[in-house]
Amino acid sequence: MEPTILSLASLELNELEAFVELMFLAAHTDGTVSAEERAAFRGQVIKGTHGQLDAAMVDEVLAQIEARVQSGETQRRLVSIRLRLRDPRKRHAALVHAARVVLADGVLALDEVAFLERAVAAVGDGSEDVRALLREAREPG
Repeated sequence: MEPTILSLASLELNELEAFVELMFLAAHTDGTVSAEERAAFRGQVIKGTHGQLDAAMVDEVLAQIEARVQSGETQRRLVSIRLRLRDPRKRHAALVHAARVVLADGVLALDEVAFLERAVAAVGDGSEDVRALLREAREPG
């Protein structure tokens, strides 16, 4: 799939929340969110929204998402993300953002790859490949 250029600032609030939730789920795959992972998705959101969401608002959204994620039910969360991101290009872009988060700490663990495979199956359109997604995530954006 061709890289999707998408400004997070162009997303509706429920879509932006779906992006952040997917990124958080990716970071939380191993049960913890490293400082590097948290900084990566926080930075992506603040930069991607062109400052429309300040750090305090991002932290508030993250706290709400973290509370939901702690309840488990990852598969249900992935289905919810897909329902909120109806446009396949937005779903693909969200998957790329999630891949950037798992790469943020410089270690790509097997459980992170397994999560991306589950996320691609649940959120993607069927044409995504995790290796291609990771390649795209490594490209400067």
